[in-house]
Order: sequence, then C-alpha cells, then structure tokens
Amino acid sequence: MVRVGIGLALAVVLALVGVHARRRAPAAVPGRMQRGVALGLFASDPDWDYGSMLDEIAALGATDVEIDVVWDQGPLSSTTLAPRDGLSPSIETLRRTLQQAHRAHLRVLLFPIVHVAAAQPGEWRGRIRFDDDRSATSWWASYGAFIDTMAALAEEGDVERLSIGSELLQLERERARWAALIGGVRSRYHGRLLYSANWDHFSSVSFWDLVDEIGVTAYFELTGAQAPDRTELETAWRQHLHLLDAFAAERHRGLVLTEVGYPSQRGANTRPWDQERAEALDLEEQRLCYAAFFATAADARFVDGLYVWNWFGIGGPNDSGYTPRGKPAAEVLRAWLRGRR
Repeated sequence: MVRVGIGLALAVVLALVGVHARRRAPAAVPGRMQRGVALGLFASDPDWDYGSMLDEIAALGATDVEIDVVWDQGPLSSTTLAPRDGLSPSIETLRRTLQQAHRAHLRVLLFPIVHVAAAQPGEWRGRIRFDDDRSATSWWASYGAFIDTMAALAEEGDVERLSIGSELLQLERERARWAALIGGVRSRYHGRLLYSANWDHFSSVSFWDLVDEIGVTAYFELTGAQAPDRTELETAWRQHLHLLDAFAAERHRGLVLTEVGYPSQRGANTRPWDQERAEALDLEEQRLCYAAFFATAADARFVDGLYVWNWFGIGGPNDSGYTPRGKPAAEVLRAWLRGRR
C-alpha cells in the first residue's frame, strides 16, 4: 500500500533518537507460519541504516520481516520506473538491510512497490493501464527491470520470499505478460514467489496458479462505526477471513496477508486503507482493531503468514500514523508474536 507509508518519509530522520533501546533478537520460532512485521525503506536518506528498527522487530518476537522498496514512475501515464531520491533506498542500503534482517534471525519477504508520485486525484498504481501496445510494452520492460533487480538481490541475499507485484489492479488480467515475468524471475531466483492483490480485488487475478502463495493487502472495512466494540470488530474479521480461507482452499495455495494496518485515529476501522484521513488521535481504536484481528486470525486454516503495516516511522503516543511503534498496539502485537492471546 504505497499510499499508506510514504508520508512519513520526511519525518524519519528524527528516528535517530530511537523509541526503543536495542535488544538482542531471539531466534525465529521454527515452522512455516510467517509472524511478520513490515518495514518500509522510506527514509529520505537513501543510505539510512535500518538496523535498529530490525532489532526492535525481532525483539517483539517476529519470525519474519517484509522489506518494502519503492520505485517511482512519476505520472500515471509514464512508462519508466526508477529509484526516486528521497523515497528509494540505495542498492547498498537494501543489500545491507537484507543482511541485517538475517543477522537478527528474521526471515525476509522482499516486497517491491510501484509508486505514482505525480498523481492526480484518484490516481494510484491500481489505475496503471495502457491502451496502446507500444506504451504497454515499454512499461512492462521497465517494470521487469525493477523486479529483476529485486530478484537478483533476493537470490544474492538468500531471501526466503519475493513478491512480484502489489495492487496493480488494471494489469492483473494480463496473464501472458505476468507468465513471462514470472518465468524470468524463476530462472534467477529460487525462493518462494507471491503476488499481493488488493483486499477488494483478489478474485480477479489471472495467474494465481503461477505463484507459490496468494498475497492480499488486508485493508477491509470492518464496521461503519466511529467507536466500535471488540465484538463488532471480531465479527467483521471472521467474515472476511472465512471468504479468504475458502478462496485459498479452492486454489490450493497458502494465503499471506501482506499488509494488515490501522492508523491510530478515530474511525480507523471504517477506512483503514485511507492514508489521507486526518481524524482525531485514537490509540485505543488502533489497539482494538489489532486485538480483534489476532483473536480471529488463528482460526483461518489457510493463512500461512501475515505482516503488520508498518514499523517505519517515529511512533509514540502522539503519533496518529500507521506504525504501532511506541503505542499500545505494539503490546498487542508483541503478545501475538510470542504466542499469547
């Protein structure tokens, strides 16, 4: 979800002060379940060192980390993607971060994301589409170079999982192009592959049989209430998880919830995808949303992994963004990661 974490980039330099002290990371719990936290490499300094944040994630009890890397294409009509100053990490930073994650005993899901910087209202990567074949071919070549770069780094760094894309709604029916891309990636990367679809669009993906796991960004609307109780939130999550479970079972694939996130704002459960919202600070609603999710996720038979969005950011009790860092939600996350209800 590009539009969730990018706004924090200008503020991250303040994270030098740290919210938590470094602690030795425990070894990852054996087993296939990915108990993960996302970490966006969104610092305005492309050489930023994320080692302390990875240590914090490991100290929570996570077994896995999702490393998010953004390349930008400028306007929606552009056919060229590239790293963007102030948004994308350098290759050396990414290489170092992958090494640091493994030293912290975390398995890695490398998660490339397309960003549309020069977006008009209503424009985002889910709207990327080209009506003429020449433009489409140029875009896919540039996108392929992005994914090939990530695949090479993933292979070099023994990364356990690689996403080949996220929330590219208008392109998900182009099976032949995805098949060519996936075939090329498999020739140079030998870990597990997934694609991450939007929570309201995952049934339209034409190539689930070509990847190893079904990924979904899980920003489901839970209720229409500004102050729901936990029972209402749990009921909503059970309904969504039941549908996801059935979908994954029919396709004989495990399911990975690549992003589960809530800003610490009043009414966050109603539009958790909306990074532009600016409601009153509400740490308790964020905590309740996570508590309801963790209470129900254990009953989903085909959920092989999930990643909380997003540890990047300053956090603390006055922060209304998505990060659980330094907030009551972090304690709910810690309890779940360590196997407690």
